[in-house]
Amino acid sequence: MDSPAVKTKGENASATKQNLFADPPPALAPPIELLKSLAVKEEDNENPLDPDSNTFKAHKYYLIHTHKYKCPHKGCT
Repeated sequence: MDSPAVKTKGENASATKQNLFADPPPALAPPIELLKSLAVKEEDNENPLDPDSNTFKAHKYYLIHTHKYKCPHKGCT
């Protein structure tokens, strides 16, 4: 029982240098129109915790078990 159960090769696979992507094409920058469309547009009145804001969603704060709304501010109970 002197022989190991798994025989290993003499060379470590991660130690060898491999060229997985031979001659890759240069990276292309995305079009400016695409970057502009992905930009986040914040307006002054876009606070998700403000009921007067367009982004406020009351259904997120409704508790179905108590049939009441929970205040979205962290200090409220």
